Amino acid sequence: MSLPRSRFNDNRANHTDSIGEFAAENFTFERLVGELGAAPFHGMQADRRQGVKADAAKLARHQVAEIVDSSSTAVLVHRDGRLLHANQAYANLNGYVSPEDAIARHIAGNGIHPDDKALVQGRIRAHIRSNEGPAHYEFRLLGPNGQVIWVDCLAMRIEWDEAPALLATYHDVTARKRIEKALRRSELLFATVFQNSPDQMALSTMGELRLIDVNEAFLCAHGGSREAVIGRTWTELKLWFGRLDRLQVIAELRRSGRFRDVVHSARTPRGERIELSTSADLLRVNGEELVLSVSHDVTERRRNEARIADTELYDSLTGLANRMLFRTRLEQTLCTERRFGVLNIDLDGFKEINDTCGYLFGDALLKQVAARLCGCVRDQDTVARLDGDEFALIQLSSRQPSGILTLARRIIQRLAEPFNVEGHQAVIGASVGTAVAPRDGANPDAILRAVGRALYRVKSTVRGGCREFDATIEGELAAHGQLERELRRAVAVGELELFFQPLIDLRRRHIVGCEALLRWHHPERGLIGPDVFVQLAEESGLITPIGTWVLRHACAEAANWPGDMKVAVNISPMQLRHSGLAEEVRAALDASGLTPARLELEVTESVVLEDTEEALRTLRRLKSIGLSLALDDFGTGYSSLGSLMHIPFDRVKIDRSFIAGLGRRIESTAIVCAVTGLCATLGLSTTAEGVETHEQLAILMAEGVDEAQGHLFSSAQAGPDISKILTTPINLVWPPFRPRGVA
Repeated sequence: MSLPRSRFNDNRANHTDSIGEFAAENFTFERLVGELGAAPFHGMQADRRQGVKADAAKLARHQVAEIVDSSSTAVLVHRDGRLLHANQAYANLNGYVSPEDAIARHIAGNGIHPDDKALVQGRIRAHIRSNEGPAHYEFRLLGPNGQVIWVDCLAMRIEWDEAPALLATYHDVTARKRIEKALRRSELLFATVFQNSPDQMALSTMGELRLIDVNEAFLCAHGGSREAVIGRTWTELKLWFGRLDRLQVIAELRRSGRFRDVVHSARTPRGERIELSTSADLLRVNGEELVLSVSHDVTERRRNEARIADTELYDSLTGLANRMLFRTRLEQTLCTERRFGVLNIDLDGFKEINDTCGYLFGDALLKQVAARLCGCVRDQDTVARLDGDEFALIQLSSRQPSGILTLARRIIQRLAEPFNVEGHQAVIGASVGTAVAPRDGANPDAILRAVGRALYRVKSTVRGGCREFDATIEGELAAHGQLERELRRAVAVGELELFFQPLIDLRRRHIVGCEALLRWHHPERGLIGPDVFVQLAEESGLITPIGTWVLRHACAEAANWPGDMKVAVNISPMQLRHSGLAEEVRAALDASGLTPARLELEVTESVVLEDTEEALRTLRRLKSIGLSLALDDFGTGYSSLGSLMHIPFDRVKIDRSFIAGLGRRIESTAIVCAVTGLCATLGLSTTAEGVETHEQLAILMAEGVDEAQGHLFSSAQAGPDISKILTTPINLVWPPFRPRGVA
């Protein structure tokens, strides 16, 4: 029997109540449909003597029949499975066109799933024999297209044609069954994941965080059996030490329902401290609040992160702070200290040692430098290695600038002391720039710029010294920058010019060539010598294009000189490091038509010492062209005796500083005598620079020096003027010349 559709829904309780109403009211099928008056619906004989009453009942039965037939819930009456009555909903469910097509058929025929036929038949037999209330069970039908349809069956015993029969309703619960199946699958999947997850999973109560269930990974990490941990709290098991305590965890869960990847500490039963990353969700199950937590051990990851952080903040070689950490410390100190000092330290002579002895030797030396720097400061100070052989230091002292200057002098003194590296002695120096914060800068960039400029001024004047940043440095650097811009313009517009100073053969007493000397025709400052701008050109990189220009113009000028007069051209350190120098020299010779024998290239001994192997390869390539090589400014740098043996020089030029002392200082004469004798032994020619007096000339000729140049003979002349001098005899009273090797 069916009530209106609103009373038949997917709620099983409501479905049961529908049948219950019929039973409670003694509303038997006979009352419901037997009174409809149609023969197929009852076996009772109508009492014609109750005419009026029968007509009223007939109308009521007709109305009930309409409700049943129009119901969307399948309604049927059967005896021992043989169908006696059904509505259209039943016909539709079983694939019949109309209820009449199903009458007299057995309900357990093709319409019931084969696996459920025994169940249905057993229920029918049991129920028809008993007087129990409504029966309630579920089984499967096979739809018209073979699809499985789950129905919820409610059946009750009634009288039909004075014989027992069963009244049943079928409620389609296929959708609910799918949901239940998915839910069971989800529950099984969750249980499988929960128990087999490599992460530590736990289910806890909300209030006390008391454990209800844990997985195997949890037990492996924290030890003990399931029985030993179930019922205990996170606090009792020491599962949580971190920035969030238990109350904060609960508050966060109530606020957002979850938290993610909170790192905290825990202790294992062995007392080991580990780091865990935990995520948790608040669940509400049957009105109870539960916490599902997932944790994984991040101890090793945190250690690796700490090591990486150390790599990012500390120098891997020396263990000192690196540039990034130094800048951070500088920012922090500016916020906390009223006044403090900053040093910038650059090692003098380290590159030469590193190139000569190798980088392993250099690394060992840097470690010892770092140790000495740390020994010069207090624990609260910061020592950093910024790059290569550059170091920096923060001195936390308000006694500035006296404190930082005293420290700078102590550092210079300590680093000047010999180092013992791998059984060998190494000697270096240090140049130091200092600044005081916040006087010289209110932010890290300003402080670093100030101390860097102070160091730059030290290195550009006298190495091994200390310079405090002051306002004059800004002016000097501004002038330096202005000069660099003007030099770039000079190269572009052609303000550079070559002058030439004659080279005199002291034996034959005539000019054998000239040295090319660079001059700058400055539009405001007039004629400027190379001592003003050559170092600037090297620092700015302009020396390479300037050097190429000098080489080409010197060769072109010399090609017009009479006879086989040579031209000497200075080569800068940067040019010598350029791998294409030999090709540039060949191009200059080819363009001018000058023979290689008439070109002499001069290099300073500092060039040779800076990078011996590279310099040696380049010089040998140049020598193979057929030109000659001269070692310039001999004796002004480090010992060059080794270079005289291994590098194919043809000539040594004695520096003007030794020539100036001839006749006035005995040591100058001794040095000239020693150099001349050494070169005679090695088969090298000698040239004296800066000869100004007859006395100097007499000593040089007496010592057997081969060539000389200086104002005594001629000052440097522009190209058009030098041609006249080259063909003019030298008007001098010549002292006697003593050939080398003659006593």
